[in-house]
Amino acid sequence: LVLGAVPFCLIGLAIGLAVSPAAAPGIVNLIHLPLAFLSGLALPVEAMPAAIRTLAQALPQYHLGQLALGAIGYARQPDPMTHVLVLAATTVVAAVVAARAYRRQ
Repeated sequence: LVLGAVPFCLIGLAIGLAVSPAAAPGIVNLIHLPLAFLSGLALPVEAMPAAIRTLAQALPQYHLGQLALGAIGYARQPDPMTHVLVLAATTVVAAVVAARAYRRQ
């Protein structure tokens, strides 16, 4: 689960490198808070409309949440490999974006 936070750190790093230091916290909150809500971290995904349930499964926050729920025995999908692969892919994409932002700066 600790490694699952890496893609979110890289996304924050990319945003921090791309915008001014004063704007970065606000932009990060504008991105991560709605995505956390839509991914089922605030409310169970089952309680949301079908369109949001479908969207949630495409968000990395959903997959990290499912890994956390799996650790305590409450995951919707007991197989964690899908969630790990999505988070790994998100990490690679976020690392590339952060590296480009770093080079541009």
